[in-house]
Amino acid sequence: METRIRLQGRVALVTGGGRGIGKAVALAYAREGADVIVAARSRDEVTQTAQEIEAIGRSALAVQADVCQVDQVNAMVAASLERFGRVDILFNAAGSRAVAPSEELSYEDWQRVINTNLTGSFLVSQAVARSMIKAGYGKIIMVGSMQAHSGAPFRAAYIASKTGLLGLTRGLGVEWAKYGINVNMLSPGYFATDIILHQIQIGQLNLEAIEKRTPMGRLGRMEDLIGPAVFLASSESDFMCGQAMIIDGGWMAYGFIQM
Repeated sequence: METRIRLQGRVALVTGGGRGIGKAVALAYAREGADVIVAARSRDEVTQTAQEIEAIGRSALAVQADVCQVDQVNAMVAASLERFGRVDILFNAAGSRAVAPSEELSYEDWQRVINTNLTGSFLVSQAVARSMIKAGYGKIIMVGSMQAHSGAPFRAAYIASKTGLLGLTRGLGVEWAKYGINVNMLSPGYFATDIILHQIQIGQLNLEAIEKRTPMGRLGRMEDLIGPAVFLASSESDFMCGQAMIIDGGWMAYGFIQM
């Protein structure tokens, strides 16, 4: 994979870094020259990702943490600062979802999704921003969804959390810009993650229908997201503030009914 070492000397914290988009981005940041803190609830997964980062030749720290728990978030950030002295980049990839008819969605599932996707992203951003403000520099990237910009059935909690995350991105972006902190969001469409592939396997999603509806004619691949993720973490995005980049193969742009 092509790299230009755009993150040389930077320190990145990636939540949800044990699998999927988080892991792919953590490894991409390492290939671009960054040292990386990898955080997730699974110790085994973050340890594996950290080992792969070290094999690339960068320093890594694996932290087991739940972004919904304030004490664990603060401990994670404290450990990151103790090890590296600063955090320049935050990639908020920790996430959860629930698929159910809204009239049957349990309160527990609603709270789990909102707490992880929205509140968790705020808690980590808040904790990291305190050191970024002192440093006068930072890049915070939220992981949204194209469903932050559209509707879909059976996903009320997920859509509410990601739409809220878009508002949070704008709010923090305009508030923290004066400190040299860029807050922006990536909004992926349907990507070939473990979660999406599992939903296809159990019949919650139809792969053929997705491919037909998507102008690019396929699911997104991790390399389709890595470029934008590196861009938002690098100096190339220094004048971006509170924006969402939709990476969806044209899904949101497509409004034609094909007969």
